[in-house]
Amino acid sequence: MMKEKLTILIREKFSYESWKQIRNLIDNQKMPVIKCEVDFRCSEFIDSSGLGSLLALQEKLGKDVKITLTNVNKGVYNVLRVANFESLFLIKKYSV
Repeated sequence: MMKEKLTILIREKFSYESWKQIRNLIDNQKMPVIKCEVDFRCSEFIDSSGLGSLLALQEKLGKDVKITLTNVNKGVYNVLRVANFESLFLIKKYSV
């Protein structure tokens, strides 16, 4: 069975509403996911429910799935850093 990389593009802000959409996307996956990229290029904000959603995403996909947060701007990065998410996810900052 083939495995795939799942890419999730976050629009505007990452909050609880985003999690509901992501959960539906994961539930409809036809193949097992081995890598997941959460792309923040269109997002400038993450709140506490967005942080919880990242943790729920990891739990839903499983410990063996590598999740990378990409195109993270300075504001979102600072929230992730303060929450110590650097120890849980690979974070790639946005570069111009």
